[in-house]
Amino acid sequence: MMTVPRRARLETPLLMARIFSRSFLILFGILLPLLAVELGLQVAAFYASRSAVTDIERGRSARTSRTILCVGDSYTYGSGASTRENSYPGRLAQELAEASDWNVINAGWPGRNSAQVMQRIPGMLAEYQPNVLCLLIGRNNRWNREEIDLPPPALDQVADLDAQGWEWRWRTARLISICWGRIRGREDTRPSEPAVVVEPSKPARSESPRPPSPSPSPRRSVPESPEQRAKRLARKKAVEDLADSPDYQPIQQSLQLLEDNKKDAAAKVLADARDRFRESTDLITIEEYVKVLEDLRHHQTTVEECQFFLQEFPESEILWGTLAGPLAHLKRLDEAYHAVGEAFRCTGGDQKAWLFNARATVHKAARKYDSALDDFVTAYALSGNQQLLASNLSRLGQHSPDVFDDLAGAMERLELPPDARAVVLDTVAEIRQHWTTTEEGVPLHIQKLTDDLSSIQGLCEQAGVDLMLLTYPTDIEESRCIRRFAEEAGVPFLDLVPIFGKLLEAAKPSDYFIPDGHPNDAGYLIIAREVTQIVL
Repeated sequence: MMTVPRRARLETPLLMARIFSRSFLILFGILLPLLAVELGLQVAAFYASRSAVTDIERGRSARTSRTILCVGDSYTYGSGASTRENSYPGRLAQELAEASDWNVINAGWPGRNSAQVMQRIPGMLAEYQPNVLCLLIGRNNRWNREEIDLPPPALDQVADLDAQGWEWRWRTARLISICWGRIRGREDTRPSEPAVVVEPSKPARSESPRPPSPSPSPRRSVPESPEQRAKRLARKKAVEDLADSPDYQPIQQSLQLLEDNKKDAAAKVLADARDRFRESTDLITIEEYVKVLEDLRHHQTTVEECQFFLQEFPESEILWGTLAGPLAHLKRLDEAYHAVGEAFRCTGGDQKAWLFNARATVHKAARKYDSALDDFVTAYALSGNQQLLASNLSRLGQHSPDVFDDLAGAMERLELPPDARAVVLDTVAEIRQHWTTTEEGVPLHIQKLTDDLSSIQGLCEQAGVDLMLLTYPTDIEESRCIRRFAEEAGVPFLDLVPIFGKLLEAAKPSDYFIPDGHPNDAGYLIIAREVTQIVL
């Protein structure tokens, strides 16, 4: 019989103990930062909830003969404002204090959907006894499914659902999901927005090279030819070589500022370096410059710069392609089609995903939804970027839900490989399941918003409270739903879409909005003043 040496018998448990101890330390090192982040998010949420509760307590103590109760989501709460006092209810209270004895209560809460608000309406009406209820809700119906299926409460059913309060949920998971979505969404996003077209008036420089456009993604359903791969790698190398160039420093700085959501600072950096870029003879630097301008959504500036550089470099597919998006957003569709056509001509026959995305953007602006579908799908076949495909098709379906009816025909027409066809069909099936369930093809979240608005209207009528609806400042599907419901039901409403649309004709979006779309202090002041005019 073989005997295990005594020393070996002693060392084996010690070795296992060391392995277990080190594994525990590694796991602890991973979990500790996550727990710290979770704790920070929970504390921030708690203090935000206390701020909201304090606002309501202040409203209770200052109650006068007339009360306006502002109910809604983050657009009512004041996300994007420098302080809660600069939310639209806060500014409304300041506006009304100068001319009346109205008391304003901010009962907005970030993330709430229309069902959650509807369930809380009886309790809020009983607690605050308002004369007017200003309601702006619906945007969170897209993702927040909590309480979405609860039946409408009766007016005398004062539910035990708090009007406000800190709500427990794992916030780290939500944060990671958002960050991962943003990372994935940046893989192939060019070009997505606008500029103006110009016929070149100066001769091209024969010595100026025409570099290939950047590759959207290494994951391809359509095989990449050796020539395309060589061009893609050459472009990548050329951009990397610019890192130490003084002319490229403003671009790097502005990109970092954009990552930090400092859009105005990024725009100033590029504006200060504008003359330097216009004197540059390096086409790649110029192309990277106009790409950042496009990311800033400064459509007219992007147009002007592209026009200027196209006089020198009329064979640049990137200048033409970058120009197409802004032109589409500015509704200069003929010029946009001309620009994207020139971009395709300059590629010399190479198929590039970002150019198909650019042309799809123009098609969508022109309401040629079938053509937009073809180009979005082709872009996916070239790039393999399923995240971008889902985002593009979801927005397309919101404009025209029936665009997917002939999807099988589109797959045959485009001659997609089987793997790409399966992904597209699965993506559309998921979108349809998420957005549309009614026989009429109405998106579920929109139908639910309509039903909840009707229930809230009934509750307000029973309580003798005047209901006033607000649309969101931008022309999104929820704004159109609110407008349509108000007109059909005869409910007073404030349509913010044309108000902000007119303001933005002579201003930049950053004058009234923060990068994620919420109003800033100036934007909330506009809303408050418009509500004041109606109330008074």
